[in-house]
Amino acid sequence: MATASLAQEDVAVEQLATPKTELIKEELGADPIASGSGGERFAQETGAQIAVDEAKTPISNQDQASQSLTSAILETTGADTAPSQSIVQQAQEIQPVSQPSVLRADDQTERMISAARQVQDQTAPVALGKAGRVIVTYGEALPVLVCTSLAVCTVELEKGENLVDAPVLGDPVRWIMEQRQVNWPGQEKQWIFVFKPTADADRTSTAVFVTDRRIYSIVLKRHPFEYIPILSFDYPDTRHRILIAQIEAERAALLKAEADELKRKADAAAAAAARATKAVKASGTKTVRGLIPAEKLDFNYKVTGRAPFKPAQVYNDGRKTYVVLPSSYKGSLPVLLAGESSSNAAINISFKDSRFVIDRLVSSFTLKDGSKTVSIKRISS
Repeated sequence: MATASLAQEDVAVEQLATPKTELIKEELGADPIASGSGGERFAQETGAQIAVDEAKTPISNQDQASQSLTSAILETTGADTAPSQSIVQQAQEIQPVSQPSVLRADDQTERMISAARQVQDQTAPVALGKAGRVIVTYGEALPVLVCTSLAVCTVELEKGENLVDAPVLGDPVRWIMEQRQVNWPGQEKQWIFVFKPTADADRTSTAVFVTDRRIYSIVLKRHPFEYIPILSFDYPDTRHRILIAQIEAERAALLKAEADELKRKADAAAAAAARATKAVKASGTKTVRGLIPAEKLDFNYKVTGRAPFKPAQVYNDGRKTYVVLPSSYKGSLPVLLAGESSSNAAINISFKDSRFVIDRLVSSFTLKDGSKTVSIKRISS
C-alpha cells in the first residue's frame, strides 16, 4: 500500500508544468521524468493541460485556483482520492499572486449608460401657460415635444437669447423643422422653431439648440394624434437675475435720493448764507467790537464741502476771524483745525451764539465732525 501511494504521488507531480515540476523535484529529491517509461512526454502533455486550466482560472481568487489544480491532478491520474497534503501544499505555493482588479472599459460603458438612463427617466413639473403653451422648467428634466404628422408643434426660446450655431436634428429626414426669429414690438427678439414629423418618422428622436445662454436637448416623440402646440420654458436663472437687478436698482434709487437730499440741504444752506451776507453788508455785522459796517469787513473766504454745519458766513475785521454756523444747525459742535500756514502758531477759539471767534487772522482752516469736513480758505483780493 505504501508503494502504491508513492506511485500516485509521482504521477501527480509529472502532471505539473515544467517550471512547477522543477520546484517539486527540489522538494521530493527525485526526477520523475528521468525515471523512464515515457515520463517526459507525459509531463509535457499534462503540463500543457494544467496551463490551459490555469489560464481559465481568475487570478483574483486563490481558493478557486487551488481547487482547479487539484481537480486536474485527480482527472489525469484517475485516482478516486485527493493527492497527499504535501502535493497540494506544494501546488498552492507556486500559484500566481492575486492582482487587484482593474475597471474594464465595458464596466465604464455600463455605468455611463446607466447614468444616461437616469437622466432620461427624470421628470419635472409641467404647467399650462397662455395661448396653448406647455411650460417646463429648464434644467430639471429633458423636455419632451409630442407631435403628430397631422399638426405642427412649436418650441420657443427665451426672448433675447441668440443661437450660436445651427440646430441639430437626430432625424432630419423624417422630422421637418423650420426656424424663425420674431421681432416683438417693444421687446427683444425671440427664436421660434416649428416641428412636424412625417407619417413614417421614428417614434422618438432628438433636437439640440446651442445659444449664448444655454444648451437645449429636446426629445421629439411622434404620436398618432396627440401633440403639444407650444413648448415653452421657465428659467430660474433668469428670475434670479431679474431679482438681483431689481434689488440693485432699488439700492441705487435709495442712494440717489439720499444724495439729492444732501444736495438740497446744502443748496438751501448756501442760499441762506448768501442772504445773510447780503443783509449784513446792508446793515452791519456783529463783532467783538460791536456792529461794524460790511464795507469795513473782509468776506473774501471760499467755503468748500458738504455738511450740515457748513458756515453761513466767514469774515474778519482785520484782527479776528469769525465763522458763523447756520442758525438751523442743532448737531454736535465741529472741531476747528487750523491750516498748514497756521500750524506752528497757537490759536485760541471761542464759541457763542452759533459763531466761532478766532483770536487772530487765519488764512485757511477746516471744520470737521466725524467723516464730514468743510474747508475754508481766504481768497486774496
